[in-house]
Amino acid sequence: MKGELADLIERRREARKFKIGKSETVPLSEYVFHLKGQPIASFRKAWATAYKFANVPGRLFHDLRRCAARNLLAAGVPQAVAMKITGHKTDSMFRRYAIVTVDQQREALKMAETYRRAQQQQEQK
Repeated sequence: MKGELADLIERRREARKFKIGKSETVPLSEYVFHLKGQPIASFRKAWATAYKFANVPGRLFHDLRRCAARNLLAAGVPQAVAMKITGHKTDSMFRRYAIVTVDQQREALKMAETYRRAQQQQEQK
């Protein structure tokens, strides 16, 4: 892992430590994400609290997977690699999450028009 996710995991790992002396620490909890050392009992409740805190009401956890699929493709990551990252096993399931936006469609049409004009110019030479 790299980037923000790795940083988050490392911060959570440090938050699990409890000082028992001047330099000695012991883990408070075996769980990366916990509440006072206990496992999070209800993911849905924890998720609802998190998205309210982040001021993005109505978001589903699964929305992150769709967003990741779309961002990976937009960044130029090959589909096979994006599928490994998102955990999709089949192309058809991946395509369900890799939603094409209106802006992407417009950009594709612009690219097609540029290509068509270049072809016309080649024919005129």
